[in-house]
Amino acid sequence: MKYETYFEEIGAWPRGSHHIARSYIAGLILSLVLTFAAYFLASAHIFSSVVAAAIVIVLALVQCFIQLICFLHLGAEKGSRDRLLALGATCIIILIVVAGSVW
Repeated sequence: MKYETYFEEIGAWPRGSHHIARSYIAGLILSLVLTFAAYFLASAHIFSSVVAAAIVIVLALVQCFIQLICFLHLGAEKGSRDRLLALGATCIIILIVVAGSVW
């Protein structure tokens, strides 16, 4: 049995999923670029610490949205709403656990 056929059978790599592969590769490249940009910004000491922290936070938020779109496939397709609801429920549960632990 070929590896491609095996992965298609278990649902890990469905047929016609070249756009998914492009999404993963684009997400990986963009995430690496943003990570290295934040690292360079923090290690080069070009800006003051407050400005550098603000830029790093913005880069982190941009990377978060890129990962939500490229890796979790939160977009305009049909199943995105379900994944978004699951993500929201997960965030609420984490917030409750952290807030309860701090309290």
